[in-house]
Amino acid sequence: MKSKSLVILLTVLVLFGCKKDLDLTSTEYFGIKTFLKSENAKTKCGKKAKCEGKTIKLKGILDANNINKETSEFWLIDEKKDKYSIMVSVDTLIKTVVFDKLEGKGGLVFKVEGIVEGFDKNTNFSCDRGFVIKLDDDSKVLQ
Repeated sequence: MKSKSLVILLTVLVLFGCKKDLDLTSTEYFGIKTFLKSENAKTKCGKKAKCEGKTIKLKGILDANNINKETSEFWLIDEKKDKYSIMVSVDTLIKTVVFDKLEGKGGLVFKVEGIVEGFDKNTNFSCDRGFVIKLDDDSKVLQ
């Protein structure tokens, strides 16, 4: 009976997965979904996540419909084209160089490295913690 319970538990873990704690100090670029579903980003509204204030390396598809030079931001979508996406906010001192790199390259994969900042996303019936990547070095945007 004990081994049957263990098999069921392992099956549930495999099917539903476990949230993973990402090593943000590694040289690896994480996918958007991997980051957003990780323990690093797990928190409740009004509570700071473990990733906030830390540097992260992310990779994703440049969303051609969400590149805004005026507000100095662009969006990356998870490479699997899931519903997962994240905004990258570009420091005004480097925005010309960064947006020149992005020009006409919507739909291509980009890598970014920046500081994670959290904010509360209120909707009609709930509140989630959202994240934005603050970019202050144009050499941290790679194709």
